[in-house]
Amino acid sequence: MDFPRTVDEITPEWLRTVLVESFPNATFSLLRHERIGEDFGFASRIYRCRWQDGDGPHSIVVKLWEPDGGAGVGEVRFYQSCSEIGIHIPICYFSEFDEQNDAAVLVLEGIQNAVQGDEFRPANSA
Repeated sequence: MDFPRTVDEITPEWLRTVLVESFPNATFSLLRHERIGEDFGFASRIYRCRWQDGDGPHSIVVKLWEPDGGAGVGEVRFYQSCSEIGIHIPICYFSEFDEQNDAAVLVLEGIQNAVQGDEFRPANSA
């Protein structure tokens, strides 16, 4: 399946195709994209996509990247093979990579009220 390489290609039509099982009645009306994670050195371009449907607001996270050195491919493979590892990870609704053209995409659960961690500060064990 073809997948988006830019935020402009994350369209209601494409989302309906890849999310039909998880959001069967979604129309993706009023779809908005917001860039997130820019200050944390991620290799991917990460977007929170929000839309409004009859049953309320929804959001997902879409990660797009050219997998330099295979980083993107590795993350896609993680979500394809480790969906149940005993800790909560975002639900992966769609994952694909194109090694020939160095591109990959993940469509993940939009975890609400999550706070981005700081890899330079020690984790609080409490």
